[in-house]
Amino acid sequence: MPNANRNAGDYFERSTKAALDAVGFWVIRAAGSFGVADVVAMRARSAPLLIACKTNGVLPRAEREALVEAAQKAGARPVLATRSRRGWVDLYTVDKYGAKPLSSLKVPSRSSDGSPAEQENDDDESK
Repeated sequence: MPNANRNAGDYFERSTKAALDAVGFWVIRAAGSFGVADVVAMRARSAPLLIACKTNGVLPRAEREALVEAAQKAGARPVLATRSRRGWVDLYTVDKYGAKPLSSLKVPSRSSDGSPAEQENDDDESK
């Protein structure tokens, strides 16, 4: 029997990935890795983002400290992604003291299988 919390978390990770992809990030979802970051996002001329996705918006202190430490080692920016309203992903910059608002991103409309739609990348555009 599937775990409802796990399913909601997985769906939110896919939503976060789709929202970041839609604004030009190259995104990797670290599904099932049980590491400090659920999603890693990169874009030219900006620091990579190590993102912890939490549907309830709560990043426990130990997880926050581990995320910040990993980001420092990787030269990345530690970020918390949460959902305050349906169809949006709210991003917060994380430091050892807490989190500060960074951005809100609209999640693209859903695909036919019910998961967030992901933008198709056209290789010709990057040339």
